[in-house]
Amino acid sequence: MAIYRESPTRWRQRLLAIIVAMVLVIVVAIVALLVGRSVGGDPSKIVAHTVFDTVAQSLDLFSIEYDKARGGSALAQTGAPGAIRKAAFALTDAKDILRNANNAAAYDALQADIAALTTALNTSPLPDATVQINDANAQLAKLRAAIGG
Repeated sequence: MAIYRESPTRWRQRLLAIIVAMVLVIVVAIVALLVGRSVGGDPSKIVAHTVFDTVAQSLDLFSIEYDKARGGSALAQTGAPGAIRKAAFALTDAKDILRNANNAAAYDALQADIAALTTALNTSPLPDATVQINDANAQLAKLRAAIGG
C-alpha cells in the first residue's frame, strides 16, 4: 500500500504570494490617498485661485471686447457684457473667502471697479475704461498677494 503525501508547499506558497500582493496593493493605495490629500492644500486657497484666474481672464476679455464696442461694433455682439458679469459673479460667490480683515480694502476696490465697468457698459457713448481696467487688475494682484500666490 502506498502512502500518499500531499505536497502542501506549492499551494501554500501561492496563497502566501497572493496574500502578500494584496496587502502591498492596499498599503500602496492608502499611502497614495494620504499623499494626495496632503498635496491638495487648503480648499479655500484653491477656490480663491480659481476665482483669481476667472476674474483675470474676464478682465482681459472685457478689455478686448469693450474696445471693439467703442470702435463701432454693437455692444450686444461683443463679449464685454458677459465677461464683466462673469467676473462679478465669481467675486460675489467667493466673497467669504476673499474678503477678510487683511484684504477687505482690495476686495471692495475690485468690486467698485467691476461696478464702474458695468456702469460704463450702460453709458452712451461708451467712455474710456482703461483706468478702471488697470485698477481692477492692480486690486486683483493685491488680493492674490494677500491670499498667498
